[in-house]
Amino acid sequence: MQPQSSVSPYPSRVDEDQTRLQAMLQLSQRLEAQMARYGYDKFDTSLIQNADLFLTKAGDEIITHLFTFERGGIQLALRPEFTASAAHAYIQRYPLGAAVVRWQFNGLVFQDDLGHDVSRCQRHHIGAELIGAGGAAADAEIIAMAAQGVSEIGLGSAQVIIGHVGLMKRLLNRFHLDAQTARLLLANLTAFRTIAKGKQYVLDLVDRLLMGKVETLSDDDPTDLVASSDESTLLNTRQILDVLLDATQHGVTMGGRTRQDIVRRLLHKRQRAAERPQIIAAVDFLDAYSALDGDFNSVFESITRMIDTDDGESKSILNELQQTIDLLMVYGLSANHIRVRPALARNWEYYTGIIFELGTQGGAHIGGGGRYDELARLLGGARDIPAVGFVYYADEIAALTKSHVTAPSIVYSLTAKSQTVAAQWATGLRGRGIPVRLLLDRADTADLTVNADDTLTYNGKSYLLSQIDNLIDALGAAPR
Repeated sequence: MQPQSSVSPYPSRVDEDQTRLQAMLQLSQRLEAQMARYGYDKFDTSLIQNADLFLTKAGDEIITHLFTFERGGIQLALRPEFTASAAHAYIQRYPLGAAVVRWQFNGLVFQDDLGHDVSRCQRHHIGAELIGAGGAAADAEIIAMAAQGVSEIGLGSAQVIIGHVGLMKRLLNRFHLDAQTARLLLANLTAFRTIAKGKQYVLDLVDRLLMGKVETLSDDDPTDLVASSDESTLLNTRQILDVLLDATQHGVTMGGRTRQDIVRRLLHKRQRAAERPQIIAAVDFLDAYSALDGDFNSVFESITRMIDTDDGESKSILNELQQTIDLLMVYGLSANHIRVRPALARNWEYYTGIIFELGTQGGAHIGGGGRYDELARLLGGARDIPAVGFVYYADEIAALTKSHVTAPSIVYSLTAKSQTVAAQWATGLRGRGIPVRLLLDRADTADLTVNADDTLTYNGKSYLLSQIDNLIDALGAAPR
């Protein structure tokens, strides 16, 4: 009786069907060739990276999906994407940022699906980075190359959705929010357009963070009382300070914090409560801004009305965005296939300028990217380096292109009584570009059979090894 394995089966890509694997191979070849025509050289990086590359530069959503482990006292991670690795490689090679590089990448990335769908923890990404170049020309090159690649692999014209992180943050600056509040609002942009959440959901978050409701904070925090949104529980700030300072006059801490920490937090909460009207105004703005979605002419008109007359920087950003779209149409993209969604949100928090998503005519989301000018400095570089890139979600694309897979070359099976002679024939054929699979069991039916006199019979005709080129001609003339 066979012993049963105690190892639980884990979904493996070994189990994938050959059609899908062939689709992935052909997809990679076509996209690599297409990006090479734009002058993009191949770039690769180790699967294992220092976790610091991602832990401090990505959003909370990405951080929770990292595969991390420790080795030799160093926190490591399986790469979840290529961009941070590319930016880090750039500053190692060009610390002064004096070069423009065009790199394309193709390989596996890993993101923990937190137990929901373990088969998706390993994914295939294909894409490119243009580092060292800024402006509309660089943005348009990346977006055009990404969109044209979709046509190259047989999925028709790409649907491109464009947003701009820099413009949105600039417009939000008018409300003079502190960094934590601004981060909260930007992290919940998608909530404005979600039926189950909406503007009220964001307002509730604002109240919990900025007004410090007692029930949402720790019970041992004495400063919660002064920040409650219930006016009946508000106490005079000076009275509270006196109580706290008296309670800690001998250095006694409250809740693990010193009196200086407590006072600092109390004053910060009171300041936030006083700033609530401008925060609500920011929420109202983002609610209206998030609703913008359509053709670039109508959306740009709406954005223009939202820009203050003396806000030259926002006007300049919008003008550059218009230049980018004009260039995209020079590259051959149709205006009908470009949508502008100014509040478009992507997971990675290192984006600083234009961002975009790629879709098919059927609505499938197959890629995206954007500009990340500050990432090099955040990774230890001497200064900001202009950079823009994108990624194709190759797994999703391969599933869509399985029906477009070109049939692989015919592999001829060959058998012979003598394995030596079989190897001679197989080597000669393979050397001339003919795929050959040796049949080790002579009982199997073969396409090519080597006879006892060492001749090979194909289609009723026998050939000597010296006549192998004639055999090649016969194989080439045979119907596939």
